[in-house]
Amino acid sequence: MANEITGTTITHIINSEAIEPAFQDYVHDWIVALKFSKVFLLAGKSTATVAVPSLTSQMGTVSDGGGSVDTEFDATDGTDLENTALALSQQTIATSEMGIMREITDTALADVVMGFDLISVIVNDNARILATALEDDAVALFGSLANAVGTDGNDLTLANLDSAIVGIAKGGVRAPDGLVGVLDDEQEENFTAAIRTTGSTNVVYDATADRFMAIERDLNNGLTDGRFAVYKNVNLYRSGLTDTNSSGASVMGAVFVPDTPANTRMACFGVAWSHMPRFALERNESKRSTEIITTQRAGVGELLDAAGRLVQTDAP
Repeated sequence: MANEITGTTITHIINSEAIEPAFQDYVHDWIVALKFSKVFLLAGKSTATVAVPSLTSQMGTVSDGGGSVDTEFDATDGTDLENTALALSQQTIATSEMGIMREITDTALADVVMGFDLISVIVNDNARILATALEDDAVALFGSLANAVGTDGNDLTLANLDSAIVGIAKGGVRAPDGLVGVLDDEQEENFTAAIRTTGSTNVVYDATADRFMAIERDLNNGLTDGRFAVYKNVNLYRSGLTDTNSSGASVMGAVFVPDTPANTRMACFGVAWSHMPRFALERNESKRSTEIITTQRAGVGELLDAAGRLVQTDAP
């Protein structure tokens, strides 16, 4: 098997020189969308798929000025009511396995810097790699949202965010715990540029607009968990994992309802787990090495389309 960890491949932490007994971390993206997804646990249920039922509206299109309910449900004294069938639909989330393995030889493990738990570092890194892979699947769901704001060839504007927020409300969705936005890195830069332009003069950006837009910067500029700003009480996060569209001409973020205790019936996305990350060591005696294996079985899916808006704007 190729790519084993040997005494010659990890010379950076072998005692042939003075080595600081701690790793510098590598550059990685934030896990953002997954933590806002509704969680379904399938362990012990003898299935790899979860079906989430939902009611189909009997009242026509939301925001139609009451046209679908003005007389449709009026009753007449002494007359039997007509039967109205209960219409249901369902969304499904299927899980699949992900895995990563590292192998380290006895020689490498014996010669590693004393007091440094290399296996623990490898296990933690394996878990983060698999979490990032699942996060990439989660943000890829943005492109499946039926309703979109923004246009190809044009940078993100504050009006785009306004349209996304209002569009979710006009779609009949309620989110007592608020919305979240996960935007592409380019869209985050567009947002910052729009704030600078809008705030250049008091004529354009007066105190009333300031309070209405309720813009707050993140105290650590997004360097804690990816949240870079709050706009109209919508927490905005950035991600470099979001997909492109239109042959790379546009990037895709989203504003959506996160899963919280008060929002859970209208959460936009879900994640199903057949099993959480598992860690195992497998010994190869003839090779004098140990395989460090991490696997998980999970999947993501869209639960309620009306609870999200695709934000599609110009790519860098």
